[in-house]
Formats: sequence, C-alpha cells, structure tokens
Amino acid sequence: QQPLADRNGFALEITPRLENLPPGSKEQTLLTIETEPAADEKLEVQVLLIHAAVSSGGAAQERGKGEAGSPGPPH
Repeated sequence: QQPLADRNGFALEITPRLENLPPGSKEQTLLTIETEPAADEKLEVQVLLIHAAVSSGGAAQERGKGEAGSPGPPH
C-alpha cells in the first residue's frame, strides 16, 4: 500500500498465491475495500487471476497476473 503523490488515496499491489489455481486456468473474484472514516462504506473491485504456464527451453516457468477491473457499485 503506497500513498498517491498527486491526489488523495492509495495504490494497492496484490500478489496472488497460485498454489490452488492449476496452470492454464483463471478465476474471477471480488476484492472488498473498506475505507475510513465511514467504515460502513465498501467498494468492490472485480479481480481476474490468470495462471499462465510458459515454457522456455523445455523448462516450464509459471507466472501469475492479477488484474483489477472497474470498481463496482458501493454496498
């Protein structure tokens, strides 16, 4: 979590754990963000996780990619 230099807010980096997601598959989930001071205000962001397997010289290399989509309506 890093504060934004030019405006109010934070940049949040997400590192997925891919142990439970087989290579070549993808999963969509929601990330719920609760902010202060109004703790009852929530913002949901759709996250698409893709576990891609790339082979190079016969050795498989795995990499994960998390993408944050447009925020959904607040709940």
